[in-house]
Amino acid sequence: MAENVKEFELAFAYFLEGDTQQAQELCAEILEKNQDDTEALQLLGLIYGKQGQFEQAAKVLGKVIELRPKSPKTYNNFGFALMKTGNLEGAKAAFENAILLQSDFKQAHNNLGLVLKKMGKFPQAEIAFEKALQIDPQYGEAVGNLGMAYLAKGKFELAAEYLRKAIGLMPKVVEFYNNLGTALMELEKFDEALAAFNVALKMDSQLAQSHHNRALILLLTGQFEQGWKEFEWRWKNSNFATPIRPFNQKRWNGAADGVDKLLIWAEQGIGDEVQFSQLIPLVMRKGIKVIFECDKRLVSIMQRSLPGAMVVGRSEMPAKELNDKAITHQIPLCSLPMVLGWPLDVKPSVVADKNLSDELRRQYKGGEDVLLAGISWRSGNSQEGPKRSID
Repeated sequence: MAENVKEFELAFAYFLEGDTQQAQELCAEILEKNQDDTEALQLLGLIYGKQGQFEQAAKVLGKVIELRPKSPKTYNNFGFALMKTGNLEGAKAAFENAILLQSDFKQAHNNLGLVLKKMGKFPQAEIAFEKALQIDPQYGEAVGNLGMAYLAKGKFELAAEYLRKAIGLMPKVVEFYNNLGTALMELEKFDEALAAFNVALKMDSQLAQSHHNRALILLLTGQFEQGWKEFEWRWKNSNFATPIRPFNQKRWNGAADGVDKLLIWAEQGIGDEVQFSQLIPLVMRKGIKVIFECDKRLVSIMQRSLPGAMVVGRSEMPAKELNDKAITHQIPLCSLPMVLGWPLDVKPSVVADKNLSDELRRQYKGGEDVLLAGISWRSGNSQEGPKRSID
């Protein structure tokens, strides 16, 4: 126990009120008198965690464990700090130690589930969440985390069931609504999913993932004008895989006036690049000179398919052609539907290599006069790929 009980109690009161600065100053005063005061060190570790300084939190809590190695609470806090620093193996060991010291420590079981989920060990994560719920069936955080584990494994019916239950127990957790919406979207229950995302956005209007997901539903249900506008939130969604390219030109708004050359840069996967590139002829019909930056593997097909456009392969640092001062505007490829307006008069414009097509046709037919039909696609997207790939 802290030597100066009143100072510690006051520091803890400040911490509970959210005044971490005052709490930290009082902890420092206590530790000046006794650098091994475990209560003050424990609280200091929590303060660092509250401030987002997880490296410092782990360092301080590690010292508490050295001084007091039989405290399950300290191991749990230590594990949480390690998890936040990305030390998943260390966090897993800490949570397991907490459980060894106190088998009915529901928070430690729940946190063990979280770190196992981050490690991609979904069956073990589910077991950990289930153990937390065996201890306390009304433990809302574990109910929600189990639902999110089911979601990550594609068990959408179970995910929706548990996330609904979690919302009943903890109705102010915005993450539960967002994940419920995602599960319902996968189940093609679009109206219910949209309602869940709307609740999430009412709670947090800047929640980019819910905006992005809502955009996908609007597009899937044919509400294109609103959907494409909402789709711009993808750039603020931390789960969106494409980084914004480092171009400083003005963002194109769809008008031809004042545009000398327009840089259109591809985003997302190769399939998206091929699909949305068919909008580029609509841009060129406005009399705009287009430079298209795409995946290097697509340069030849895009050069055939987009006569009149300059096609440049994408590299980490933009190609020298993109330093042209005549390029006055730029736009990401998948933002074209928003600025071009809807509906769009799109005609297929992808042109295959005729010589290569003829050669492959001869090889596959083997001299026989038969109909050939083949479809093959493998997505490299780790999240969406398994649902889209055709083997």
